[in-house]
Amino acid sequence: MFHKVIEHSRRYPEATPLLMLSILPFLALTVHDSVRFVRKYFDATVPLDSNAVNRLRNASKALSSKGLHIEEYALEAKAITSTLTASAKNHSGLFGDLLNAMQPDIAIVYCNGLPVSTSYNVARYVGRADGGLKGVLANPDVVSRLGFDIGQAASVNYYTVAQLGIEESSLVSNKFEAESLDLHFSDLLIPLSCKGISNIACFFMLSDILTQLNSITVLRNSGFFSDALQMKFATTVLLAACRSISKFSRCVKPKPDRHECTSEGAEILSTMIPKSMRKEIERTSDLRNAFVHYDFSKLLDSKLGKCHDAGTILEMAIQSSVQKSVEEYLAWIVGTVDDLSKVISTLIELPAYGSSAGACRNVRA
Repeated sequence: MFHKVIEHSRRYPEATPLLMLSILPFLALTVHDSVRFVRKYFDATVPLDSNAVNRLRNASKALSSKGLHIEEYALEAKAITSTLTASAKNHSGLFGDLLNAMQPDIAIVYCNGLPVSTSYNVARYVGRADGGLKGVLANPDVVSRLGFDIGQAASVNYYTVAQLGIEESSLVSNKFEAESLDLHFSDLLIPLSCKGISNIACFFMLSDILTQLNSITVLRNSGFFSDALQMKFATTVLLAACRSISKFSRCVKPKPDRHECTSEGAEILSTMIPKSMRKEIERTSDLRNAFVHYDFSKLLDSKLGKCHDAGTILEMAIQSSVQKSVEEYLAWIVGTVDDLSKVISTLIELPAYGSSAGACRNVRA
């Protein structure tokens, strides 16, 4: 993956910034535990990833991140959107109010018609990575430092792949065809509010989950993710999504009005993931841990020994945890990502790319 990102930046420098917005959470997740794997089994002197990368990794878990309460998440969402709005709608003078009313304050990145990143979710990632949300937008050094930290940690992966002698031709991806749409954040809240959910944190959470699910699809189709990476990231995001939505629903349902929801809205949240889907996703917990921490030992029969190739280990781990073959699990993952993406899309109704709801910026990648 890292070779492909670097190669993409060489061939398509103009398209890489939007790619990085989409792939950022997955880079952070990969470098955090892969560095620990290399330290444990190959070279204990390899430096760990920075605290900033670790905080970004946790930020991408939405509400499933340990110790994160809904109230805190809501405060973050409001702080980010108010800062974005203030930085964009800063016109003054005779026509200041009119210009501010016309001025978009957020952006959504689309790839193949799917929303894959938003300026407000990325602002939260970067803010969390920096240890706080204040002043992030006014300090470009934050992003530069984060990019350096990820690159430094990723160099371990880059070097490891180079030592394996993999053909360079197999490490080339397609061009990441994406475009950015400027929008008014207040307009985005209307569809969900009409369904009885006016809580900004809920919209924040659902749009974050949606863009990550869509990113997995388009990054796989663009050649950045292998089947194994697609399974790893989809398993991780689906489990985080299921737990985040359930956490929010459990908090809201007893007294919806306290959380800017109607009883109908609370019911929508509690039933948006069918029980059968939720049960299947929760079954992947052990497999998710194995993928993320590069440790499949708990899913393998100790009597089988250790002399197995990666494909055999993956086959046995998937069979042990979810009773599926690799092919069956991959098909289930693809279908479930698509199904949940459609559920969330129908609920929050982000504007379709090219719709009159947004102003298209001339940033075709």
